[in-house]
Amino acid sequence: MGRAIIFAIFVITQPSSLHAQTGAETKATPTAAPNNSDSIADKGIKSVADQAITPPDFFLRGQLQQGGFLIGKLPDVSRDNPGEKIVAVIYGDRHLTLSPPINPATGAGDKPASNSATKSAAKSANASTNDAREFFIAFDREDPADQQITFVLSNGKKITETFKIKQSVYDIQHVNGVMNKYVNPDAEQIDLIKKQNEMVVALRKTSDETNFSPLAQFIWPAEGEISGIFGSQRVLNGEARNPHYGVDLALKIGTPVRAPQSGKIILAQKFFLSGNTMVIDHGIGVQSVFMHLDSFKVKEGDVVKQGQLVATSGNTGRTTGPHLHWQVNWYRKKFNAQFLPKNQKVAKN
Repeated sequence: MGRAIIFAIFVITQPSSLHAQTGAETKATPTAAPNNSDSIADKGIKSVADQAITPPDFFLRGQLQQGGFLIGKLPDVSRDNPGEKIVAVIYGDRHLTLSPPINPATGAGDKPASNSATKSAAKSANASTNDAREFFIAFDREDPADQQITFVLSNGKKITETFKIKQSVYDIQHVNGVMNKYVNPDAEQIDLIKKQNEMVVALRKTSDETNFSPLAQFIWPAEGEISGIFGSQRVLNGEARNPHYGVDLALKIGTPVRAPQSGKIILAQKFFLSGNTMVIDHGIGVQSVFMHLDSFKVKEGDVVKQGQLVATSGNTGRTTGPHLHWQVNWYRKKFNAQFLPKNQKVAKN
């Protein structure tokens, strides 16, 4: 049997925070695999393979490329700054939450230090960060190659480090035969879409800073064939629309969907475009978004553990076939969910 290729597409021209919907079949071109020995060919993302990227000294693991993420450790500053400690880390306009290292035996760490705790520590020369030495950042689809991060010492001195991430060229995918109301919704539908987007944008501005940590290893929320990938630009019925920001798994209706990491259910509602939609807050800005679900198995406010059944996959919202759309956000940024699980080869049902 042929393999159905299902993609998520956006319907409004302004940047959308959440709502990706599927359209007619199209094909993605297999290209270079992500920078990971367990990775699969990341169809649709054409990473420039000959870019020489040297990991910075504070790099622990992740992917130094657009759509990737970086888990870093606090560098040793004692040689040039004897007696001083790093008490804060700044990336862009954000003070990062510092978390304890992950225990290799358990795959988990202690509770991270909150942003407020990090900021207050920066004001104290006696602050200790021995138990909170790792941090998380993510790179959006269009982030520039040149990046920088700032480490704040207990004496107030700032050390800025620069590093680079690989740039990508993304496929342009033409999707035809989409119902016009999904490509050009009427005024009432646009108003509803905007209200639902605003709801999600508000959720992305805050995150649990004390009870969860996304530094631990993620798992796939379900087993199935990857049918849609991160980053591809969409043209619907000849009209340019927003890129696809998730990874799609072709699944039968009713397939169990499990929490890829521990967290709190902060949204479980039916949306106009994305159908039954769920958001799990994994802490320090990282959130999983599931779209087109058939049913919810937990409710808003529930705390879930990794591997716990949270929903079943479906065919709700604008789709051309049953599938699960899994998207991950880090505050305002969207990055590639396919990079999070250690085993990037998804098993087939």
